[in-house]
Amino acid sequence: MISSFQQKLLSVFDKKNNVLPKKKTYSLRNRIFQYFLLFLAAFLLFALLLIYYFSDQLLQNSYRHIHETLALYSSQLEQDLSAVESSLFLLASEDTDVSLLGTMDYSKETPLHQIRVNRLLTNTLPYFSSVDGLFIYAERTDSFISSSRSTDSGWCNTYVKSLVRMQADADTENLPETSDWYFVSLSDGYYLVRIMKQRFCYTGAWARLETLTSTYTNMKEGQTELFYVNHKGNALTSGDWSSYRLSPADSLHDFVVFEDRDGQEYLQISIMPHFGSHYLMAFVPMEHIRSALDPVYRFIVILILLLLALEIFMFLRVNRFLARPALTIRQIASQVHDGSLPLGSELTGERCEEVLGIHNTLNALFDEISALKINVYEERLAKTEFELEYLKTQVAPHFLINCFSTIYSLSNTAGGQAMTQKMIQTLSDHLRYTLSTRNMVALSEELHYVKNYLELTQIRFPDCLSYEIDVADECMEASVFPLLLLMQTENTIKYNMVMGEQLSVKITGMLDQTKDPPHLMLMHLDSGDGFTPEDLPWMNQFDLEKHKPVDGHGVGFYNVLKRLSLLYGESAQIRFSNEPGWGARIDFDLPYLHHGKDREPDQKQPIRTDSTQQTEEVRHEHTGR
Repeated sequence: MISSFQQKLLSVFDKKNNVLPKKKTYSLRNRIFQYFLLFLAAFLLFALLLIYYFSDQLLQNSYRHIHETLALYSSQLEQDLSAVESSLFLLASEDTDVSLLGTMDYSKETPLHQIRVNRLLTNTLPYFSSVDGLFIYAERTDSFISSSRSTDSGWCNTYVKSLVRMQADADTENLPETSDWYFVSLSDGYYLVRIMKQRFCYTGAWARLETLTSTYTNMKEGQTELFYVNHKGNALTSGDWSSYRLSPADSLHDFVVFEDRDGQEYLQISIMPHFGSHYLMAFVPMEHIRSALDPVYRFIVILILLLLALEIFMFLRVNRFLARPALTIRQIASQVHDGSLPLGSELTGERCEEVLGIHNTLNALFDEISALKINVYEERLAKTEFELEYLKTQVAPHFLINCFSTIYSLSNTAGGQAMTQKMIQTLSDHLRYTLSTRNMVALSEELHYVKNYLELTQIRFPDCLSYEIDVADECMEASVFPLLLLMQTENTIKYNMVMGEQLSVKITGMLDQTKDPPHLMLMHLDSGDGFTPEDLPWMNQFDLEKHKPVDGHGVGFYNVLKRLSLLYGESAQIRFSNEPGWGARIDFDLPYLHHGKDREPDQKQPIRTDSTQQTEEVRHEHTGR
């Protein structure tokens, strides 16, 4: 009983769900898996951002460190070059030999002065490691005296000698292009040259660029490329870097990653020294910088693997703890939906408090629903029984009046006393039948009283009534409510029976096995005038609430429809029509309900009845023949 009620309750919820907008559903297990993937993706993204952050910080730190180192190197180099300039200035202004070479004409003493000056330059050069050569040129005696660390500076020595002699021949006081240290490209390489015009002579120095940058590159173990670049972006070096067009201004304040033709990447750093007009650039291989991140990378990878293993372990644990409760909840929901959840059932082995709480709440809810269902069902039964009893009180007087009318008619006929007695006996049986408290009777019992009523009518109207009852054997034990067919027979006699005119009544019954459950198909047919065309539409669409009987008219018709509705609901149907060649036809379609086998012996009647033979037997009984 509770299962059907649950289904009805769920059907109501389904109807509401059809009206209201449907909400998307989700699986708790799938949602946890989605969150797991989302957390994993977020963690991997965080790891990538962490790697990017450390890489960027490393590049920034490397850039600042190398930039500061270059600046320190440039500052130290500038101090060294400034010291060279000061030393040459003092040498030209205070040394007697230099003064004599610059103020006196050439004489036999001139070579001696030249030797002394050369010795002086040779002794001074070791104190300046930044330069490769020193020179003094005295225009008065055309004495060019130089000292260099090696013979590799021959090209620069020749260049400087020719340059100062050319400037002296031009009779210019200053050399505009040599007002500061400047870079020059010669056949054997690039040089940094300084030429100064003193009071009596020219002094200066030169340095190979490879010598200037070798100190820094040696300090970096040869992993850093260091060279000067002019304002056009050309590298002042004889290596492969001279074929690139560089952009030193881009890396003056921030690092730039430079990629060569072979795909190798370098960290580019540049500064602008205070001497000269060229840039000093350093290129550090990214492999060397990234190698410093290897410990960090290993730590991050290990951390990712550990967290991933921890997350997988937590997911498996959470899935283990949630999978069984979620499956149990889904099974409970499925049982609720199917109406198969046992009342008062217990969950064995379940330790989840939430699941136990849901199950206990459902049990309590179904207990209340069951109690409510029983109360509602009992109230409906009480109401139905009251309405049935009320209908019986309406039917009994109606039938009683008709019987009294028949008794009155029989009392005025010949042999009326015997027939009156018979009629009174029949009336007594009918009253006992109609006023009984039973709501349902076997179809055979109903047909028994229908046949008695027809036989009494044949006595009242001799040779005017014939009937036929043809009901299948399997239908005789069907359960029907009292007066189902008797009332239709009574109305047929009441409205169609006329003395001297022939009237026929036919009742058939069969069992329709094609339906589930099987249905009892009954037909009541007469040869009277039938229903009027105006009555058939509203009779077949009769509304019990709107068309209640007024002043006692239509009580029988209303009672039949009302009792069909109360006892069978929508599973029973009745149809009114006119049969061609006959008269009124009434078809009953009722669900088959077995009444049982405990009927009284006098209720057992043959299935087919010959009305003519039975009428003669009754007539002979009352006439004494």
